[in-house]
Amino acid sequence: MLGTLSVWTLAEDEPRRLGRLQFDGERSVFEYDREAADLPGIGLAYDPKRLVGHRIPWTATHDEPLHPIFMSLVPPCDATNLQYRIAAKALGFTRDTLHKEWLMLPFLGHGSLGHLDVFETDAEAIRWYRGEMPKPADLADGEIVTLALDALAAGHDPIALDRVIEAVGRAPSPGGAMPKIMHRIVWPGSEAAVDAIVKFERVDGKRPDLLLLEDWAYGVHERIGLTVPRRALFRDPKGNHVLATERFDRMAGRCVPMESVYSVLKSYAPEAFPDPFTRVYGTEPNFEMVAAAFANPRTGMTVDVAADCRDLYTRIVLSFLTANGDLHLRNLSILGPRGAARLSPVYDPAPMRLFGGVDMHTAVTFGNFRFYGPRLPDGFAEALLELGKSFRLPTPTARSIVDDAFELTRHAADEILAAGATAGTVSRFVDLVAEVRSAIEGTLVRRPVPKRPERRRRRVTEAPPAEGPDDALPAGPAVETIRPGF
Repeated sequence: MLGTLSVWTLAEDEPRRLGRLQFDGERSVFEYDREAADLPGIGLAYDPKRLVGHRIPWTATHDEPLHPIFMSLVPPCDATNLQYRIAAKALGFTRDTLHKEWLMLPFLGHGSLGHLDVFETDAEAIRWYRGEMPKPADLADGEIVTLALDALAAGHDPIALDRVIEAVGRAPSPGGAMPKIMHRIVWPGSEAAVDAIVKFERVDGKRPDLLLLEDWAYGVHERIGLTVPRRALFRDPKGNHVLATERFDRMAGRCVPMESVYSVLKSYAPEAFPDPFTRVYGTEPNFEMVAAAFANPRTGMTVDVAADCRDLYTRIVLSFLTANGDLHLRNLSILGPRGAARLSPVYDPAPMRLFGGVDMHTAVTFGNFRFYGPRLPDGFAEALLELGKSFRLPTPTARSIVDDAFELTRHAADEILAAGATAGTVSRFVDLVAEVRSAIEGTLVRRPVPKRPERRRRRVTEAPPAEGPDDALPAGPAVETIRPGF
């Protein structure tokens, strides 16, 4: 046994312990405290009201030595991640160090995404909760961004890394293409302290204009009616682009449960979700499976199936029209505890097809297609409309969403150029979305919809009942009963 860690939460007014997590290198086991039945579970699939008295096991794999719920609390083991660099230095990682995620959990696994906080001991948890709130970082002078970028430079500047640790400490950092920190900051243009995720890039970086394009994409999603976080895009005194977005998993001093769609579905059906993203060469997992999970009340993924199905379908349509091939199942999350959960606001909507190593229209398949490579499969537009049915959307509604998204992005090139993108970036964007726009315009846009005969009946505002059985996913995750004296 490598050890036991203590899992706490500040989902209520006072911090409380949820339970304990053990790991032996081959399997982890989580067990709720007897007094934790009234708290939000570690994940939607693991309702403490039902699972107090059971062990929740997880078999380690190369990609996921710990359950995805706990993997999301630590950065990827990648030297391009700032917090991984900090952990590697503090914990003495070498290339051959085993079980790095487990070692990082008590070091970086509190204050991270969602409501779970992991500590070495209960005493450390109490000290952390009783400690002074971190001093808000002021990004206006550019010092922190410059230090962070220097610490990530090819030379691994150790002095810069030390100074970053002084400035931001063990601030958690999720993975992703862009350097980022999660920290309390002085919100640009005000004196307010705000919990935020801050991304930054050099002027001469490998992904020029990425943050500018992400900010534009947020605006597109907002204009179509989707919920997005408050954000601020600016250049620091040294010309580096900075994009700050307010964290929506923090509210009135409490931590709000937040879990990726991938983690939820993997909890119920691990065999259908074999890796942290998707099997890009195959046709599963797919968005049809996500739609079925939304509509299945057993998953607890949403208390408003109709609204969240429409929301997610809109995001999928926009991902094609904004060149975002990165809408994978970890870039979609469920916010809130079981019984009050909803699809989270939009995050990470960047047009990654302009910058990724692989030009892929979508990271998640649908319509039995293999979306891999720059070409759209034949029948894409028809399949996109058909996907609306999986999300319980009437065909006229799905067509209206596609029409709105198509019109909203008609002048994307002019908007991106006006925002400050280079002509080269704009030209590449236009080239990448041209095939999508052509397929949609030739098949879906402005096609007259046959008028339905009028019938005197009550208007339906809820989503129609899900087609098929309720057990689209297994009834529940694997658990082990704790026997007396075990």
